[in-house]
Amino acid sequence: ASAQFVCLQKDQGPLDKQVVDQRHDIADLTDDLTDFSATATLVSAFAFVVAIETSVAHLAAALGLPT
Repeated sequence: ASAQFVCLQKDQGPLDKQVVDQRHDIADLTDDLTDFSATATLVSAFAFVVAIETSVAHLAAALGLPT
């Protein structure tokens, strides 16, 4: 099995953005996250979410995804 890593961090700092841009194994989809509904649609396609204490972690749990 393989994993796909997706960055959902809005308003990344310049150093964080640089790291994500350099990593070809991380899909940065933050430009597609125009509102919370778009985020919910994307997150609902995941098998699980690994996150720090953020609204995305709460959203994933509310959608019934393992976090």
